[in-house]
Amino acid sequence: MDTTKHINPDHYLETEQGRLFTPERSAAAWELAYRDLDKALSVSSPATKLYVVVGVQAAGKSSWIQQNAAALGGDAVFFDAALPKTVHRERAIQIARSHGVPVVCIWLKADLQTALRRNTQRRADHQVPEQAIRSVFAMFEPPSEQEGFAVVHIDDTEPAPGSSIQPMGPRQFPSLQDLDQQVIVGWRACEMALAEGGRWDMDESGRQHWVPGEAVWSHPQVPYLQFIEIWIQLVDGRVWSMLSRIDDGSGFHGLYLVTPEASESGPGVPASIGYRDRLLAELPLGLVRIKDMRRDADGFVVEMCMLIGQKVVRFLSGEVYERGQGLFEVIELDESILVQIEG
Repeated sequence: MDTTKHINPDHYLETEQGRLFTPERSAAAWELAYRDLDKALSVSSPATKLYVVVGVQAAGKSSWIQQNAAALGGDAVFFDAALPKTVHRERAIQIARSHGVPVVCIWLKADLQTALRRNTQRRADHQVPEQAIRSVFAMFEPPSEQEGFAVVHIDDTEPAPGSSIQPMGPRQFPSLQDLDQQVIVGWRACEMALAEGGRWDMDESGRQHWVPGEAVWSHPQVPYLQFIEIWIQLVDGRVWSMLSRIDDGSGFHGLYLVTPEASESGPGVPASIGYRDRLLAELPLGLVRIKDMRRDADGFVVEMCMLIGQKVVRFLSGEVYERGQGLFEVIELDESILVQIEG
């Protein structure tokens, strides 16, 4: 992968003769790593996320990054280091915060014996003194969102050699219930305006014509955001797309999930003033707990409620219709997804 996107202080200890450690070289390596992290995030895009991958030495941090970088996309930047205590993680978080980049913590939670065993399997110049591993293991403070992380994901599995996250096949249909206990690290959607704005006007010949105006994206009477497709990025690199379908007699309707085609780079956006593609920064990130699903008489999901952190997010299959004179009506079971955030 792009070495400017995978930053590890140990990389700066490499020489033609192998990795060479001294206290002075180590201190310089950390400063170079933070310099390059700042540089990488200074040219970030709105979709950029920093993944701080932590854990005791030989926990599998670099392997995790190599296996999952492609699935997490080209906007992902990785900072790879043990960082056992809260104070050790502060600087990376502060650098990301200075650039407005959200930070996801991946904790590779290996037990001590596993880390010691993996360490012996490394090439000689990459092995860490056993006492150093024991010391880091003993002092390790579990990371938390209170430190400034948008999400903390704990990975305590031991992947098979060469394994990686395998995305689901194209256009497969995961269940909405499958969102329960997933960790969401990003939201992106095609938003549909509540009204396109504009007015009917009369020209000099007496003919009426439509004069476009500014799209109306929110209104005090409407407690929802309105979307035609929502992309949900999970911490393991998968992306699920939420859609809504009207009851058209096909035998399938309501809210549902699909996995996007590999060729798709984002939600489809019609060429119209009433639609826009954007990141949903107002939606919370983190562990999902499904609180409730409301189904119709046929068993299809009309409304779903999830809890992320302290916020409740409601999704409703429906659509907002403009009725004129600043009035709107919400109709259930339609082709839009209406989203409401509480808390």
